[in-house]
Amino acid sequence: MEKRYGRLVLTTGFLFGSLYAATCFFLEFRIIYRKYVPAPAVLHPFLLFIIGATFGVSLTCLFAPSTFLRSSTGRHFLGVLGVENLLLLRLKCLFLVFLFALLTWEICWLVLPDLLENCGLI
Repeated sequence: MEKRYGRLVLTTGFLFGSLYAATCFFLEFRIIYRKYVPAPAVLHPFLLFIIGATFGVSLTCLFAPSTFLRSSTGRHFLGVLGVENLLLLRLKCLFLVFLFALLTWEICWLVLPDLLENCGLI
């Protein structure tokens, strides 16, 4: 189970990171990123991948079974997130999930009306 769940954590992180990085292909998102992200536009996909991957890993670690987190593979994720205590890990993951969900909500709230209008759905 530990290897399978470890792959699930990594796959979820990769998928979330790819999804976040793919938003750079939409003009409406690029406008928001250029306005609010103080980094060169070339770095936006990489930064968004890191944000999305952190969101995905935090989300899966938040709901991970305790047996996985106590295993050798799970201890690796504890070390990556910088904690040893399971309760602190869950609190840290909850904070990160809440933070990134709020950030995602705000960006989508700013972009979605323009995106739907340009697609002819409104």
